[in-house]
Amino acid sequence: MKKKIIKLTETELYSIVKMVIKEESTSIENFTNTVKTQLVKTNKDYNCVNSAFRVPLATLIDKGYSKDILKLALGIIGRESSFASGTRYSTLEPAKELWAWLGGSTSIGPAQMKPETAKNLGLNLSQITSNLGALDGVCRYLRKAINKAKKSGYSSGPSSIGSKGTGNAIYDIAVASYNIGMGKIHKWCKTNDPNVKRDCKFKGKLVESVSNINEQGPPDSVMDRRMGIGQPSANPPAKKTYKVSDKVVQNYIPNYKTERWDGVNISTHGYVEEVAGYYKKLNCF
Repeated sequence: MKKKIIKLTETELYSIVKMVIKEESTSIENFTNTVKTQLVKTNKDYNCVNSAFRVPLATLIDKGYSKDILKLALGIIGRESSFASGTRYSTLEPAKELWAWLGGSTSIGPAQMKPETAKNLGLNLSQITSNLGALDGVCRYLRKAINKAKKSGYSSGPSSIGSKGTGNAIYDIAVASYNIGMGKIHKWCKTNDPNVKRDCKFKGKLVESVSNINEQGPPDSVMDRRMGIGQPSANPPAKKTYKVSDKVVQNYIPNYKTERWDGVNISTHGYVEEVAGYYKKLNCF
């Protein structure tokens, strides 16, 4: 079969090129208008959310993520990094990210998450330094923590910190665990000291205080400890011995305290209260 040769004049070729460019320009213009329309809608629908996290939020909602968990995740990001803003975050974050890329273990990104934690959640270092990846990462963490809380007997009723929390004990302990570790999600039992509770796995046994529940948290219990800049108390209390009973304290939230290098002390209850404050204000979705 012979090839057909079509000859065009310069004028005809110019007309064809002009028509193609016009069609492409129209497509680009339509796409741009669609994006603008979507952004306007997103900003309107999620006006209670920090502007930098409206598109990430809309993206994850479209993927079917729980709105309640998204609210908690936004609250954690607000608490951890002031939504990736503020003097402290802006000053420390570049150095911390460089250290993480070099293999160092430090909390990075809007959610102040460690690379090894991100890896366990199926995310990489690049993802958790983005707003979308950070929000996704906290949601993934919270889903695991919430499932563990349910298995540990926590209910959807108020926790031991009452109105200072979210109103849902499952949520409160999940949020607390982002501060003190998921290992602290378990049944808590009374001891012979009414002010001290301990893991129910020790029921019937004597346990020695490491630092009571209203004292120091573990070295990596809060953001500053994860950053490696928190300091233990210069005068830790004397160790005591407690007898753990078999009486479970329903919906208990432990309260670890950490003295920060800059003189601003942090507690688990204070952490949950701050996150709950954000959570309660996110009422536009």
